[in-house]
Amino acid sequence: MRLKANITQGAVEALRFHKSIQDEMRWIYGEYGDKVYNGLKTFKEDIGKWLEKNEIKITAANKKKLFDRKFWETQKKGMETARKLFEKMGNREYINFNLFQRDVDKFLKSLEIKLSNPEKKAILNAVSWKDEEAEPVIKKTEKDETIVYEPDSDLRDSENVPLDEDIETYFEREVLQYVPDAWIDHSKTVKGYEISFTRYFYNYEPPRGLEEIAADIEKLQGETEGLLEEFINV
Repeated sequence: MRLKANITQGAVEALRFHKSIQDEMRWIYGEYGDKVYNGLKTFKEDIGKWLEKNEIKITAANKKKLFDRKFWETQKKGMETARKLFEKMGNREYINFNLFQRDVDKFLKSLEIKLSNPEKKAILNAVSWKDEEAEPVIKKTEKDETIVYEPDSDLRDSENVPLDEDIETYFEREVLQYVPDAWIDHSKTVKGYEISFTRYFYNYEPPRGLEEIAADIEKLQGETEGLLEEFINV
C-alpha cells in the first residue's frame, strides 16, 4: 500500500457525510441543516418521497442510518476532530503515510482527544489516497526489526507455478524483476494439479459444408413461407 495524505478544508467538510450514503446525507443536510442533529422523524415522509421520486435504491440498514440522530452526531464528531487537526497540520501534503499517522497521533494527544479505531480510521481514509509515488505504508515492525508492510488488495495477483519448480526461484525470475516490492503470502500457497480438459479430451469436429448449411436455410424458408402474411392478416 502506498498512500499520500493531506488534511484539506474540503476533506474536513466531507466528513459530515458517510461515504456509503454521501449523496443522500448531503441532500438532507442541504434541506434541513442542523435540524438533523435533533432527529428527522418529522421529515421522514418527505425524505421518503424524495428517495422514491429520484429512484434511489438504498438498503434498509443505510435508510435506518439516515434517520438516526446518533449516526449524524458521530459523523459530526469526526468532522470537528478533523477540523481541529486541520488547524494544526492542514494543507500539508505527506508522501509518507507513516509520518502522517505519527503527526496525527501527536496532535490528537496534545488536544486530549481520544478516538476509537473506527473513528480514527474514518478520518484517515477521508484525507488519504493511493499514489504509486508515495512511500510504502508500514503495518508493523517485528521484534527482530523485520518490517511488515500494509498490502494493497487491489494489486494482489496469483501465479501458477510448475509443480517441479521452486516457488522462490520462480518468484524471483517472473515477478520481482517487474514488481520489486512484491512479496509472497505463503498462507495462501496451495499445491495441486490442473487438468486441461480441452487439451486432453477435445475431439475436433469439422464444420459443416456451405452447401449443407444453404440447404437447411432454404428448407426453413419453405417452412416459414406465408407465416408472416398470415400473422399480419389475423
